[in-house]
Amino acid sequence: MQTTITRRIAVSGLAASGLLLLRGGAAVQAQTSGAGSPPAPPRISLEEFVKDSVRVDSLKRGVSAMKAREPSDPTSWFFQAAIHAVLPTWIEAAQRRDPKVAQVDQARFWNQCPHFGQSSADFLVWHRAYLYYFERILRDAAQDPSLSLPYWNYNDVSQRAFPSLFAAPDFDPVTQQPTNPLFDFRRENAFMAGVYELSEAAVSADDALRNTSFFGLTETTGFAGGVVDNSRNTKGPVEVRPHDQLHFAIGGAIGFGSTNDPDLVDDFRSGLMASVPTAAFDPVFWVHHCNIDRLWAFWDCAPGRVWGNVPPEDWFKAAPWQFHDYDRSVKTLDRASYMRHGGLGIRYDVGENSCRPLSATLPYEIQVAAAGPGSVAAAAESGNGIRRFAASRTEVIGRSDTQITLGATEPVSERISLAAAVLGDAQGAAAAIRKAAPETPRRVLLHLDGISYSQPPSVGYDVYVNLPDRVAPSRSSQHYAGSLSLFGTGDRTHGRNGVGKGHSAHHHGNDEGAGQQFDITSTLADTGNAIGELRVTIVPFDLLVPKAGGPQVPPPKRDGGVIVSRLKVIAVESRAVTQRGTP
Repeated sequence: MQTTITRRIAVSGLAASGLLLLRGGAAVQAQTSGAGSPPAPPRISLEEFVKDSVRVDSLKRGVSAMKAREPSDPTSWFFQAAIHAVLPTWIEAAQRRDPKVAQVDQARFWNQCPHFGQSSADFLVWHRAYLYYFERILRDAAQDPSLSLPYWNYNDVSQRAFPSLFAAPDFDPVTQQPTNPLFDFRRENAFMAGVYELSEAAVSADDALRNTSFFGLTETTGFAGGVVDNSRNTKGPVEVRPHDQLHFAIGGAIGFGSTNDPDLVDDFRSGLMASVPTAAFDPVFWVHHCNIDRLWAFWDCAPGRVWGNVPPEDWFKAAPWQFHDYDRSVKTLDRASYMRHGGLGIRYDVGENSCRPLSATLPYEIQVAAAGPGSVAAAAESGNGIRRFAASRTEVIGRSDTQITLGATEPVSERISLAAAVLGDAQGAAAAIRKAAPETPRRVLLHLDGISYSQPPSVGYDVYVNLPDRVAPSRSSQHYAGSLSLFGTGDRTHGRNGVGKGHSAHHHGNDEGAGQQFDITSTLADTGNAIGELRVTIVPFDLLVPKAGGPQVPPPKRDGGVIVSRLKVIAVESRAVTQRGTP
């Protein structure tokens, strides 16, 4: 059953998204907002998009034109997909076709996705910028100033089948080759064929949307995540689900041999979307990420939103990324330009803005005002930027080195003995958290380390802490810690290509070991003072279910060989850092 939050997204769309999309005079491209510029059509749902054959033809024309360009061309399909990530073998194959690939500044422009090695809050910001410039290039390639990327609204229960626009190969009767540029065989084929559809457990955005703060006190809390560290083992809620779960549901495990495409050679045990270095080569990547950006816009305009544990002003004003525009010029904008309401001129459907989005004013733009004694923590929690918190002390209070193998049907559990002292408090974890001073908040984090898999499983995994025996797992339970995210974590599917430990090993190094972190502070605080051990339970859930109205045959179960090498429980004490802001 859909939750209230999911229903609101599906029914209302983004009536109050407040992101504008403007088009400049005679230029083919949509430009940033400016006086006298007429508004261009918004990004609309795929459901509506496919009803307009002119739009559909324009999208196909643009994608075809980009795919026909040389890989070294910044406006080509290969170059744009490689910005996200690309396998070394694919670069080698592209260079055999186009020797100018050797002249591309690959370190500057390719393998730039922030899934690993940057703060988790960069995920939303970077992908918004990536979509923005890709859309401008696509619009120019199609020679259609009215073209905007559609979004796949899988939050609507009626839109959970694989989009037919991307599923039909449209074979040429003579060559028997696919002619639809949006089609790719490297996907979970039963899903693409319409036998199955996405499950509510896979697409629910409730974990992300219930966060009232944009930035979290840790990298795994807040809507977007945080800026506490650059660990590749931390992801914000919206990245974990629905983003990552969709990648696995679409990519699946297809078991095909090498493709005949000389530019994309590889052994495809999984589809393109299931692996970070290949995901953006699948055309469906763009409508998926368009919906993730739409969720951000929806969240931004909901009432009661705050900035939370805001980073320093320099973080907003930094310009860490470079993108090519449609005219092949290189654009280097600061994060604020991508985050500020209306800054890019993007908007979604369902009419004009009727709210004041949080991003109308960025934290560093708020004037400093007096804050009375005792208001520091409240001001920080309200998102007004009086204080941000940085970790000052950490302590491992429990660990288990027992290797856990995750199945596709049954839960698995592991117990961890906890130390009595937590950051010098002999009364234990719960008492220490309850007693935490406003300016030294304490968090307890659960680390799942040494995660790897041999192929994408057909299921996702929810993590619970201290789930009582004979109590059914539920995401509404206080014992629910979050969902495990495997996308790009410990991927062993491309071992022969030098990325056997995932995209992080390929591009960012593998010093930490693949893993994931969960903030379990509230769970332990509700458990009581006497905490001698902690039990971690990992429960599988289906990513795909039988399509409504079709044969109700459950999808095959595939565990993917998922391994968790160790569990750790870490207590973190933070300190307040003064910065600009207002109560």
